[in-house]
Amino acid sequence: MQTPLELLAPDVRAVVNQARALYLRAERFVITTPQEYLDAAEELKSIKAFQKEIAAQKKLILDPQIEAEKATRNLFRAPEDNAAHAETAIKQAIINYDALQEHLRRDAQRVADETARKERERIETQARRAADSGKVEKAEALTERAAAIVPAVLQRDTPKVAGISQRETWSAEVHDLAALVTAVAQGRAPLVILEPNMKFLHGQARSLKNELNYPGVRAKSERGIAAGSAS
Repeated sequence: MQTPLELLAPDVRAVVNQARALYLRAERFVITTPQEYLDAAEELKSIKAFQKEIAAQKKLILDPQIEAEKATRNLFRAPEDNAAHAETAIKQAIINYDALQEHLRRDAQRVADETARKERERIETQARRAADSGKVEKAEALTERAAAIVPAVLQRDTPKVAGISQRETWSAEVHDLAALVTAVAQGRAPLVILEPNMKFLHGQARSLKNELNYPGVRAKSERGIAAGSAS
């Protein structure tokens, strides 16, 4: 059985082997003299050139795949968009219907509550009159009858459908950033609410360098080596 490396095309297999050799050689690299420093610089240039070769080999393999993926995405973009639009439209129609039914239910519930309240008060009035007339048993019966009058709890006229459910999603909106910052400063809101704008701060650090002077922020630098490929 062939190994994964043996299955590769000869050009790709050569790149894989060369990269492994470079890795092992670099692991042993130590600079102790000016000449070794110059040798390291030349080695670095060779590595940069080799990296370009790797990129070229990878491009030969990936470009056809990328083009095929792009064509596939273009082919299915319209059906996906149309299906998504249809889904959104139907969901919105369901939400609108539910909202209307909830509005009608609340109106009907208010009517039912008011009707029950008036009937309860009417019978309570009869009970008081009976009690005032000395008709104790009748007054007690009327009082019990009044207490038993409660409005019906009305439900929305929404069919139950298997596989379809609704959920309520809550989110936050910052409408006054200054007020939020003040609240954090005063300890009335947690610090985790605020997140520094690192893109802006990195830009300021590159521009101002050691002159960057914002409370709680300091500029820092890291050194690196830039290398061109060997000519």
